[in-house]
Amino acid sequence: MKVERWNIQRDGPLTEEALHRKLEQMGYSVGRYVYPSGTYFGPHTHAVDKIDAVLAGQFRIVMEGQSVVLRPGDAVHVPKGVEHSAQVLGDEPVVSLDAMKLVSGRPSAVCNQRRRWPLVMANPGKSRRDRDRTWLKARSACS
Repeated sequence: MKVERWNIQRDGPLTEEALHRKLEQMGYSVGRYVYPSGTYFGPHTHAVDKIDAVLAGQFRIVMEGQSVVLRPGDAVHVPKGVEHSAQVLGDEPVVSLDAMKLVSGRPSAVCNQRRRWPLVMANPGKSRRDRDRTWLKARSACS
C-alpha cells in the first residue's frame, strides 16, 4: 500500500481547498467527513476506486495485510473490491476527504445501491435517525 504525501514544493501549502481541487483534477468526486475519536470502520469493500486523504488527525488504514497511519497531507488509494478497515487514532478527530472515482462524470453505480455504509455503523452512539441522515449525506454525492 503506497501512501502519497503532500509535497509543499509541488502542491503548495496544504489546505482543504487545494487537496479537494487536486483530487477532483484526478477524476474523483470528493466529500468531506469528520470522524470522532474512537471511530472504527470494520473490514469492508467498495464497488468503486477510492482515495482516503487526511487533513487533520491520525487515521490507521489496514489493507491486504499492511497497516499505515495517515497524517495531515497523506492519502492512500483503495482499489474497488479490496477489503480494508480504518480507525481514528488518538483523541483528535480525523478530518478526511473521501474521494470516489467518477465514471462518465458521475460517481460509480454504487450510488444506486442502498447499503449501510461502514461510516454509518461505525458510530454506535448515533441514533438511527442520525445514521440515516449520514446515509443520505453520503448518497447525496450521487445525485
